[in-house]
Amino acid sequence: MCGIAGFLSYNKSLHQHQLAQMTTAIAHRGPDAEEFFVDEKESFNIGLGHRRLSIIDLSTTANQPMRSHCGRYLMVFNGEVFNYQEIAKEKLPDVQWRTHSDSEVILECFAAFGIECVHFFNGMFAIAFWDTQTEELFLVRDRLGVKPIVYYHDEHNFAFASEMKALHALPFAKAINEQAVQDYFFLEYVPGTQTSFKHHQVIAAGHYAVIKNNDVKHHCYWNVLDKVNPNTEIKSEEEYLEELDYRFKKSVKYRMISDVPIGAFLSGGTDSSMVCTAFQQISTQPINTFTIGFDVPGFDETAFAKDVAEQLKSNHRTYKITEQDALPLWEKSHLYYDAPFAVSSVIPSLLVCEKAKQHVTVALAGDGGDELFFGYGYYEWYNRLAKLNRTIGSSGTQLVGGMMNFMGGKWKEKSSYFSHKRAATSAINLWSQEQQMFSETEVSQLFGNKYEHDTLVADWQKINQLEIDNYSKLAMFDIRNYLAQDLLYKMDIASMANSLEVRLPFLDYQFVEWAINVPTTFKINGTQKYLPKKYLERSLTKESIYRKKWGFPAPTNKWFKGDLKIEIENILKKDVGLNQSFINKIYNTYQKSPIDENGKKIFALLQYIKWREQYGQ
Repeated sequence: MCGIAGFLSYNKSLHQHQLAQMTTAIAHRGPDAEEFFVDEKESFNIGLGHRRLSIIDLSTTANQPMRSHCGRYLMVFNGEVFNYQEIAKEKLPDVQWRTHSDSEVILECFAAFGIECVHFFNGMFAIAFWDTQTEELFLVRDRLGVKPIVYYHDEHNFAFASEMKALHALPFAKAINEQAVQDYFFLEYVPGTQTSFKHHQVIAAGHYAVIKNNDVKHHCYWNVLDKVNPNTEIKSEEEYLEELDYRFKKSVKYRMISDVPIGAFLSGGTDSSMVCTAFQQISTQPINTFTIGFDVPGFDETAFAKDVAEQLKSNHRTYKITEQDALPLWEKSHLYYDAPFAVSSVIPSLLVCEKAKQHVTVALAGDGGDELFFGYGYYEWYNRLAKLNRTIGSSGTQLVGGMMNFMGGKWKEKSSYFSHKRAATSAINLWSQEQQMFSETEVSQLFGNKYEHDTLVADWQKINQLEIDNYSKLAMFDIRNYLAQDLLYKMDIASMANSLEVRLPFLDYQFVEWAINVPTTFKINGTQKYLPKKYLERSLTKESIYRKKWGFPAPTNKWFKGDLKIEIENILKKDVGLNQSFINKIYNTYQKSPIDENGKKIFALLQYIKWREQYGQ
């Protein structure tokens, strides 16, 4: 795992010292080595920079930028390709290897097969290939979007990096993308390929870009929607359990390949328990497991994790976060994340990565299990909403929403799911309101202009046309959006801020292609994540498996209504171009509410204001 950066400067304004500034900005991603390639040609300058976190083949021979055996190609690479040994044996049997790294295999595969080699790779990766003959730059991102690539493009320059802060090291304007930040208040993250800055974008998951003569062309090489097969033959429960066991253990075994110490995160929930169970069954010695929790009732899963660890007999470490640990980290969390990001679980994520790094350099985690096996409660709510829309139309559904609001209590809390007026975005609105974010109407009030969410509408329309059930549609939407642009972004930044590589067995693309075609009846059947839970019954007690689902939030409401109250009020008063009277109204409701109504909105506002200040806007 590493940090990559580079540029193509057609007005020759960028040189090696700017490249060094870029890699310095992401030094945390790769503290073990820093190297560069720069070629100042007659009509443009090309630069490639790399910060290395040594995982496989720790020798300096495996450092990057790496040049191909033929000398024509150069590469910088972030991530891991786990099947590199099979690729070397099957696709490149005559190559005399200089290293035993996956990096060399990736580069020689590109030299032999061109960009089509990406179809051979099973892993998480962000790769830049430079062809010295055709003067083309290829940027490739893995299928599910585990590893990021962001880029800057104007009429004279193209630059890319693992994180936005590397691009901000360059002498270019940082104009705020108002559309993106409005989308942020609706969704808690910046969606699509846009970023919070106008000239900056991301390479989409499953895509590669080709840059030549400052022209950028994007190509899709893998799309999860193309892997959906509505006509999959239905098998017995036992057959699915056996296939789950084989496929998941294969994925875990791949992710155990390492020349440095390795462990796993364990919350005691279904996904992390499944990862740790398979990991321990394959391992020849007790695995290292790590759990973090808050010293606040209702925010602490450590007892559940300890129970699972004792059954697995893992080498388990538990860490309890106090306010003294967490508050300083919250106050600077916006420095890690280069976009406004309203996810309070960044705090425990950063801390568990920090603690794990003291013992291991690689950790396995359970991200992706909820999307593949329908672990979110709002999937059932969307199923109800879709059925109502079909039977009584959007007007009737809005009437139901009004009645639910009048009923109060938990019905009022969910009424915004049904009172949305735009049928085209009803599923996206449901997601927004499940996260307790601002509605379209509230975003309009906040910015003083009419807001309607359009960024993800085309993607939802494609999904909604598939011949699959409502649960599967929402899961597809989450895989392509929430997972790729929210959860994976959170984990990449949190882990790499601590020079820790996190690997995700659920997101092996072959496992994903199988799991999305497991029938819904084996995902929701009296309980969510039915098949994974039945699988865990082979190893854990039912008491450990069948418990209420927890999230991974921080107790921000306790802080914001307690010791931080004055500081929070001062932050909210700062002028960042938002409707101050509307903010005051939201905050007053929040302070008076015994159920912390508007708590997520206050958190979103605080993160935005702090981010906005960071960039002097």
